[in-house]
Amino acid sequence: MDYRKDNWPYELECIRKGITGTDGYLTDISKHYTDDRQEQRGFERMDIACAILTGTIVEGYSSEANRMRSSRSSGLVTPSRCILGKSYEGKWFIVVVGLVSTRVFHVITCMEPSHRHLHLIANLENNLGE
Repeated sequence: MDYRKDNWPYELECIRKGITGTDGYLTDISKHYTDDRQEQRGFERMDIACAILTGTIVEGYSSEANRMRSSRSSGLVTPSRCILGKSYEGKWFIVVVGLVSTRVFHVITCMEPSHRHLHLIANLENNLGE
């Protein structure tokens, strides 16, 4: 869950550049999410962008760890980061982003935070004065 944690601030900066299209970076959204999960989970492109631009990485997984996940829906196996952020309307959720290359990132899915994220949300809200 803490795979390459020292790199998370830099990786988040790069993922954000992909959202804004800065310096040739690209962050796209998987067809799996848009076709199979978006209607069910309700997080739109604007929500995903808001969460990435204002959120923080809370978990990181290696390619090897992702390869063994039973929930894996894609043939592409990359290291991934879980970003905890807020939707456009202020709802907390998780954005899972695959690190495809040094300049290409792929939003794999989005989901409600689980019980293990509740203390992180409380800490973030305390730091933001909410």
